[in-house]
Formats: sequence, structure tokens, C-alpha cells
Amino acid sequence: MASHSPAIAARIGNFVAIPATSLTDLEVRTPVTTEQFDREKKYRAALTIGKFMLKQELITDLEFQAIDAFLVEKFDPVFGGLSG
Repeated sequence: MASHSPAIAARIGNFVAIPATSLTDLEVRTPVTTEQFDREKKYRAALTIGKFMLKQELITDLEFQAIDAFLVEKFDPVFGGLSG
């Protein structure tokens, strides 16, 4: 015996088109340059190693913070130091 799903009735009514983005999101932004992206990538790769060492308890929180500060200074990343 075949089972059938009941039909679902949908009410169709009036609607108003709403923009998907706000006007504040339409401001002109300068794209990240290749050089900035490369610095960010190197910073994130090095920070990943530091986070791994912290997780393995090979370094302390204080040492990790010092490593992060050093990496920010060395690579000058666009978004570096913003994430926790």
C-alpha cells in the first residue's frame, strides 16, 4: 500500500519587496592587496602553531600572548590580533 503525504495548503497574500542589504553595507571598500593577504596568511599559519602548542600545554597563556604580540609585530596582519 502506497502512502501519500497530505497536501500542504499555503496562503498567498500581499507582500512588499524588502532590500536584502542595508544601504550602510553598500559603502565602497578597498579590497585587500595580495601583499596584505600574504601577511595575514603567514600570521594565521604561525598563530595556529602557537595555539596547538598552547593546547598541548607546551607553552603557557602568557607565553602565547607574547608569541601573538610578536607575530602581530612581525607580519602586521590586516585582521591580526582581532580574534581570540
